[in-house]
Amino acid sequence: MDVDAVVEGTVSRAGDRVRINARLIDAESDRHLWAHEYNSDLKNILQIQSDLAATISKEVAGKLTLNGQPHVVIKPRQVDPEAYDAYL
Repeated sequence: MDVDAVVEGTVSRAGDRVRINARLIDAESDRHLWAHEYNSDLKNILQIQSDLAATISKEVAGKLTLNGQPHVVIKPRQVDPEAYDAYL
């Protein structure tokens, strides 16, 4: 299977704030196709993950969509930052 694009990124945290930098890169040319930065409270990390997944799915030419909408739908909820720390 050929790889057309790769998602790469970074996650940084300061207290109860989290920042995710995500990039979609053309695998053949190493050219950036898309980039976005997400900033939020840690308790909203699942919403950020859902937003990021939906945005990336739109960027990959509809391959992961059904009738123009993301095929995988994540219902976000708030997270207890201490529980998330324990998970990590």
